[in-house]
This record gives sequence, C-alpha cells and structure tokens, in this order.
Amino acid sequence: EIEVTDVAEDASDLIKAEEGARIKSAGNLSLIRDTRNNVCFPTRGSRTTAGATLAGGVLGGETDLYELRARTAQSIPVWREHVLSLRGTVATVEEYGDTDFVPIFDRLFLGGSKNLRGFEFRDVGPKDENGEPIGGQTQAYASIEYTIPVVEKVRAAVFYDIGMVYEEPFDIDPSNYNSDVGVGIRFDIQGFPLQCDYAWRLEADEFNYRSSGRFNFLIGYQR
Repeated sequence: EIEVTDVAEDASDLIKAEEGARIKSAGNLSLIRDTRNNVCFPTRGSRTTAGATLAGGVLGGETDLYELRARTAQSIPVWREHVLSLRGTVATVEEYGDTDFVPIFDRLFLGGSKNLRGFEFRDVGPKDENGEPIGGQTQAYASIEYTIPVVEKVRAAVFYDIGMVYEEPFDIDPSNYNSDVGVGIRFDIQGFPLQCDYAWRLEADEFNYRSSGRFNFLIGYQR
C-alpha cells in the first residue's frame, strides 16, 4: 500500500493528483549473467541483467503498469591493476488497463551518487511548474570510469557520466542529455566500503541548467 498525504496547497496539479492511497501488486522476472572475478571490486568480467516487472492485471491491486529494464557493467584490466569500468542502463515504464498515468513512485529518475554524479539525487529529467522533479517513463544512462591503485585498499578514479530521463515511454532523444565529469577516491574497507566523488556538469537539459560542481559519497559497491 502506497499512501501520499499532507500535500501542500501550492503543489502542482500533478502532485496533488498523487494524494491518497493505492494498492500495488507486482511480480518481477530477471535474467542475470555474471562473469566478474570479484563481486565487490572486480578487475575483469561483467554483470548483465535484463528484467521485466508487471503490476496489476492478473496480479490484482490498483496499479496497472509494466517496466522493462536492462543493465550491464564491464570491468577491463588495463595495466598494473589499472581498471577501466563501463556501465549502462536503459529502462522504460508504461501504464495499461484502468491506470491513466504512471504514479510518481513508479516513474524513473536519475541523479546522485549511483549514476549522474554531477546532479542532485533524483533531480534529472522532467519537472513540474514549481521545479519539483516528477520523473519520466524512459531512462538511459552510461558511465566510463578509470581507477588506479594509490595504496592498499585505496584507489583514485576519474569518470564521465551521461544520461537522461524522458517523459514518454520508449522515447529516447540522443540530442537531449545531461553529462558530467569528475574525480573520486575509493576506500575498500571491509564492511564499510566508501566511494567519494566530486563532479562538474558538462551538459544540462532545460530542467537542470545549473552549472556548479557537486560532492557526493556512496557507502557500498557499484554494481
């Protein structure tokens, strides 16, 4: 059960339409191929996932939608423990049946320490008239990162991220995207892996025009 309450009076009509409670019943099927030599910090191999989610219909509930998603991450050894990492994700979500629109908690977002690191968390993509992120129905993201050892359990990194969230399902416009470049450091501490990054925006769409740099950190490993 998902419930939205205490919506501000000056919120947009789209946000106000989310107020209330709804039941979501969903199932997911995923196929995973993993050839990495290490699940925490791989230096070679890849992990690829293709998945589909169905909500509503024969599963019941009040939310009828489906989502398709594909994700891959490749680690390539370069020289003397230098590693080139490539990651990419595409996804789309669409309503069907008695559901008129994809609810905001089921829409797609980008931004933050796990993808577009030069942008605020979940801030990339369409916004309402008040500038609030409302997500989209298609997402595309890619990243390239090069890491080198500094001392034991510590690595330095440089990276480039590119991606966008689009309003409509199955709709990707290669000319409309966001990107950033940055530097970071990785601490491979057992039980407490830490990733610290600072990124600068290079390209920004009409919804994310601010150009300041951004610091963020992530506890855990990128997958």
